[in-house]
Amino acid sequence: MSFESEFEDRIPEHFGKDARVEGPLAESGAGRRLHGIDLTPSLTADQVTCLLDGLANFGIISIASQGLDRFSLAHFERFANHWGAPVPHPNNFTRGGKRAQSDAPTGGKIEWLPFEKRRVAAVNAAFPGELECLPHESPTVLVVANFSGKVADSSDDSYFIDKSSLQVGKDTAAPIKVSEGGSWHTDIEYEPLPIYVSMFLVHRSPVARNENGTWVDDHDHDTAHPYLEDSDEELLRLRKRLPLNGETAFADTAAAFAALPESEQASLETMNVRRRLNEGDKGWLAPLVRVNPRSGIKSLHSPIWASRP
Repeated sequence: MSFESEFEDRIPEHFGKDARVEGPLAESGAGRRLHGIDLTPSLTADQVTCLLDGLANFGIISIASQGLDRFSLAHFERFANHWGAPVPHPNNFTRGGKRAQSDAPTGGKIEWLPFEKRRVAAVNAAFPGELECLPHESPTVLVVANFSGKVADSSDDSYFIDKSSLQVGKDTAAPIKVSEGGSWHTDIEYEPLPIYVSMFLVHRSPVARNENGTWVDDHDHDTAHPYLEDSDEELLRLRKRLPLNGETAFADTAAAFAALPESEQASLETMNVRRRLNEGDKGWLAPLVRVNPRSGIKSLHSPIWASRP
């Protein structure tokens, strides 16, 4: 029996007869969406093993319908511990007086970023009475929101939202809008020991659409940071096939490696990249091809903050 079939049998066996598997979610065979699973009770050892095996083999696991009326951030963090010790997100801190993920060398005193300077405060101020982020104090939880601006009474120029007019920045004619996210990346891949899992708890998805019927405008290639800079035309063509409706898009780098000729795979397995957060950081060497310790699947890991030595 294939792992795919075995996994489909294990889900209802360990989570109940109403639990089921949807997928694959990508043409490459990656990704599974699980239905009928309640993550509020503590998981059994067999349930945890089942989910660990699924993620190791499919790369992405989506567990649907975790209602925020019952599923709290405390449940979210408890669940996260099954994948390993949660890591504080660098955007919740400053290093040497600046945000960790910003230009200039990384170093200096590490300090907790005050609530009013974090993205959660900007979200709450932008949508009063309509949207309020779940309260949290955990350094491992980062609020992610795709809109431009900052809280008007904050001295931090990263976010600017005038709470009286709900306009962005110094230009009062510019309305708050949903914007595109970052370029392709692997979360916190610049640490000596890369994280194994990233988790998203979706609070609210955008519903307003532009004249093209999408949530997010196509990227302007004339900006200072063009999307997919130096990428070839075929990659850009494939990217434009993906939706512009606010979804987080994932690239199957395991399938990309598997599609290469064996000779090229062997060559790439000898290569290292230098991982570093900021240009002035010394960084360290890390293999371009990584092997999942649980499934043995090989994949390419060359994030935007890695350079060839």
